Amino acid sequence: MRVRARILLALLAAPLAGACSAGPEPGLEVEAPAGARVFDLCELRVRFAGALRALGRFPDTQVHDAYDADRDGRYLRLRAEFRHEDGGTVRVPGFAMREKPGAPWSWRVRWAPRRAGRWTATVFLEGRAAAGGAVVTGRRILDEAIAVRFAEGTPGPLVAPGEGQNPRYLRRLAADGSSEAIWLFGACRAWVVRSQDPNNDWAPHEWLDRETELLAPMRGAGFNLLNQWMAPWEFLLVHRDRAEFWREGGANGAWKRHPIPEGAAWTAYQAFDQGRARAFDEFVRGCEGGPGKPTVRLLLSPLPHQCFQVKEHPWGSQESGWSPENDAGKQTLERLNGFSAFRKDM
Repeated sequence: MRVRARILLALLAAPLAGACSAGPEPGLEVEAPAGARVFDLCELRVRFAGALRALGRFPDTQVHDAYDADRDGRYLRLRAEFRHEDGGTVRVPGFAMREKPGAPWSWRVRWAPRRAGRWTATVFLEGRAAAGGAVVTGRRILDEAIAVRFAEGTPGPLVAPGEGQNPRYLRRLAADGSSEAIWLFGACRAWVVRSQDPNNDWAPHEWLDRETELLAPMRGAGFNLLNQWMAPWEFLLVHRDRAEFWREGGANGAWKRHPIPEGAAWTAYQAFDQGRARAFDEFVRGCEGGPGKPTVRLLLSPLPHQCFQVKEHPWGSQESGWSPENDAGKQTLERLNGFSAFRKDM
């Protein structure tokens, strides 16, 4: 998953300008912003050209298989190293994403600088495009340093208390490296869904408009923490359904099912649902707020309580194990958990 300093997770896009790349590896092309703000998103866009073009054409099941988990000999490892002018260094892994249904994969590195000043960036690549093929390594150094400036009012990330500080409170980091204890006052609205189980008694109460009916009242009452569950029917990225679910019309739109084309490579636990990932981006962006909208931080539960089960949950037989075999058709496929496709390696 992709860590962002301001909230916890984000997959947000940002406009690019300025610095283009140069370095010893032809075919590894990098775009980066000329400047950024402390604690805000800084995104590098990476493309593969020339002799490296095959690395940008992995099938869907291979794109997120960075460490060759299926042992077919193909892999791609991408990371960037950001070095501050005083010598401090931060290393961040890259990832792949889609902008819209059926679009080609694009590679990103996302980073949130914690200090003002000039940062140089170097992108490192290691990969093998085919089983038995040659291992390719390379690096690309940005022509120009990224100028990071301090912006008043941009909230810093939460950090653990240090020696001599009250251990009962997380602390909010400041741009100068100091921190202050912060009181987190939370609410739980673990998911929002239009029609999870239409026939149950609580279905009419499952839907709300997050921006106006959740985040606005929370901010008005001083709440600054939201418990959010990556529920299979909303934001969990791995599903058994051979499809992706994209929101129509923005953050509060209805989900639309986009089937994976026949013949395309697909494995439940390797094909991350890019539509749900984009929807989670929009949700995080709403929590970040802006002028007059204080940040609502996320207490994120990324894995459901039954994530790796294939049989009934101890709570009772009414709780499916979220594997197709155990569920026996009680639920639609997109609600089953893709990790249940794992089987013991005999």
